[in-house]
Amino acid sequence: MSGQRFGWPVFGHVWRQADLFDQVVALSGVSCIAAMRVEQGAAWRDARRKCINCLHHVGCRQRLGAKASPMPPEFCPNGTFLRDCLETDLPKDAR
Repeated sequence: MSGQRFGWPVFGHVWRQADLFDQVVALSGVSCIAAMRVEQGAAWRDARRKCINCLHHVGCRQRLGAKASPMPPEFCPNGTFLRDCLETDLPKDAR
């Protein structure tokens, strides 16, 4: 019974972080479909896991609230992945 008491905060954290990841992806303009195709979905899964475990979530939320640049910040562990997805998603003549 005591295990349930400690389980719900973790559950809430996972959902908040997953939502944060979705917001960052949407703001950056990355196509979710294109991103999910990278490494047959493994890169998307890993990026989501990184976001759930990220220690910079407070700064990330503040940044989203401040309407900062749509590109992920330097401290984002998924920044390279998201930027690569943007470049891959561009038409060939725009690269």
